[in-house]
Amino acid sequence: MVKVLAHSLDRFAGGVEINLSKWDLNIGKLYKTQLFLYKNVVSLPHESKIIFINSLKIPKLILKNKKKLPFITTFLGFFNLIYRIANTKRKVKKEDLCIAFDDYFGAIAIFSCEKVIISVRNSPSKLYDGNLTHLLPDWFYKKLLIERLYKKDKVRKIVVVSEGIKKELIEIFGIPENKIEVIYNFFDKDNIQKKANEKIDLNLPYIVNVGHLNKQKNQETLIDIYYELKSKYRIKEKLVIIGDGNFKNKLQKKIEAYNLSKEVYLLGKKENPYPYIKNARAYVSTSLFEGFPTVLVESAILKVPICALDAPHGIREITLNPALDKQDLIKDILNVLKNEKYRQEKIDFQNKILTLKFDNNLSKKKWIKIINENL
Repeated sequence: MVKVLAHSLDRFAGGVEINLSKWDLNIGKLYKTQLFLYKNVVSLPHESKIIFINSLKIPKLILKNKKKLPFITTFLGFFNLIYRIANTKRKVKKEDLCIAFDDYFGAIAIFSCEKVIISVRNSPSKLYDGNLTHLLPDWFYKKLLIERLYKKDKVRKIVVVSEGIKKELIEIFGIPENKIEVIYNFFDKDNIQKKANEKIDLNLPYIVNVGHLNKQKNQETLIDIYYELKSKYRIKEKLVIIGDGNFKNKLQKKIEAYNLSKEVYLLGKKENPYPYIKNARAYVSTSLFEGFPTVLVESAILKVPICALDAPHGIREITLNPALDKQDLIKDILNVLKNEKYRQEKIDFQNKILTLKFDNNLSKKKWIKIINENL
């Protein structure tokens, strides 16, 4: 039996959860699959049976102040990890194949299962950089989990969502190349296009960004860039940012400091962000790092030109002329807004990449092959 270990199926949690849902609708339904979820939130479609694994309830005070209380935080992090491993082991048989969505659940799988496939979905060297992810220190992920445990025989395959992550695992962490397989995420193009046709109350020209309001997504830099576009180049487009997160107040203060309250719209979370992307003049990304930015593929599907700061990983796999710095990005945005020929060149490039790389049938065949070889 296939057991999939993941955080939740919360539609607002992030890209991992959304892509887990798509994976289950394409792959999980082909096998006798069980989804082991460690948070009791399910708001995304799925086919497989769900089993909730008991976890410790971490006090909100710790979660909000984890960097101020590192000793208590990591103690609770390791205690919760051990507790989850113990509860997972009770529900796994020796012959089961465990597929872990993300490194943290890879650790649980390695200590709970005999056969493991790990889906690495972000840049390890960037993500584990003082963030106390799942309340655990960086050395646990970098030195113990990835550099050592990922090389064990029971880890049959490491599936990554971009060529950049593959290169990083090989060059920085010494993972053998033959242990890694690049498989892009699944995209329901018809559904994305259908949802994008819904009407929105936003009848003005704008550029858009979608994502959690946090350090990684780096909307602070986006607002700096927009301020220069507005003050120096007098662009007519507004800036629309969709998402929520712990940087919301900080971004609001920056918007007010720049006197851009009537120009920048923080619209919060949207269950359906696609109409906002489709009707934008450009999608702008200033992320510091990614695994593979799903929203860029969705923008390409909706034929919206992508302007992005180059960053690890995946940006240059879908973006024509990724910007090297802020000034480069400003020029790229201006070119898209003012030059129709360049705008179409961006869209044509994106269409070509969609055809070459983002083929659901190809991703499906790769997953089936890996699973069948290890069941």
